Amino acid sequence: MVRVSVVRFFLVVMPPPPWLLVGFVAVVALGGWTLALNPRNVDSAFTYILLLQMLSASSGFGAAASRGHLDPILVSGRSRASIALGSVLAAALPGLVAWAAILIMSVWVGGVAPGRAFTVHRFAALFIVSGCAWATGLVLPRLAGGALWMMGMIGLAMTHGVFTRFVVVLEGPSTFGQVLITAAACAACPLLFLGDNAGPRDLRVVTLALSLAASVVAIAVWRVSERDYTLKEPA
Repeated sequence: MVRVSVVRFFLVVMPPPPWLLVGFVAVVALGGWTLALNPRNVDSAFTYILLLQMLSASSGFGAAASRGHLDPILVSGRSRASIALGSVLAAALPGLVAWAAILIMSVWVGGVAPGRAFTVHRFAALFIVSGCAWATGLVLPRLAGGALWMMGMIGLAMTHGVFTRFVVVLEGPSTFGQVLITAAACAACPLLFLGDNAGPRDLRVVTLALSLAASVVAIAVWRVSERDYTLKEPA
């Protein structure tokens, strides 16, 4: 029986690629330097952390389990739900540590930095990226879900007027329909939560976007709990 913690198991068996860790370290270093120059510019570091987190959290749980890499933990007697949640935490840990480092730096810098860093809508962006990117790993290879997500956001950004036409990002949503559209857009593109636009800061938008992301994670955890992972035959 595996006696190590679930999180430690995943960190050993499915460690993040070294280049991703180097990327997080570089972003934290650059973010600290940027904060020292301009305490208001906390979102530049958060943007790069979220992009790297899309890749880091997309751990490819499904493929690893099907190949038998996770058999020791799957047969350890622990509940599948706790195993899935441990996998989420392990996959998201590099981004969480980097985010925490920026928060600490913002407190050290002082001024307006802490007030901008410690906001609900920015934390919502981190939760949505971490949870939903991990969920994509149940059906896609490692890193693929995050890469496709980034490509989708780039495609939306290049679509003329897509956000200004359908999303109330500069002015707070005034109708429930606008709240739904803005929440869906922020869930699909969590980077919209960065900055100080009224729409993504609306508590109704944040709550709905978080609820949508939590539902995705809950369904993914349920799937892990219900699925009987069998080894794939070698090609």
